Amino acid sequence: MFKSLQAYFKTENDAESVHAKLNNKVNVRNVMIDEVSDGLKNKVVVPLVAASGGQSSTTPSSSPYPIPALGDGLLKPGQTEHKTVLECEVAEEDFGEALIILQENEAHVDKNAFE
Repeated sequence: MFKSLQAYFKTENDAESVHAKLNNKVNVRNVMIDEVSDGLKNKVVVPLVAASGGQSSTTPSSSPYPIPALGDGLLKPGQTEHKTVLECEVAEEDFGEALIILQENEAHVDKNAFE
């Protein structure tokens, strides 16, 4: 099975670079890169940090999770410089690895990916 994933980047080049990394390391399909439109107004995106007992780690066994970025714990669309979205479907068994790749490349992820 596949899980949907949306990641936000500062530039289209950043998103393209991560697209290439995802293709090389995990099973992805239906990849689309686009500029963020006004539709982001209702989205909440969060940065990622690795889960490893308080230390930052990028080993595949430690799956990144969203971290609070502001006082209320969420980064609002108007408070981010991430203007490009990469949307794709990731094989469930590769989802943690995909999140690690996103974390290493300073992506912000739609919080719905963690529900």
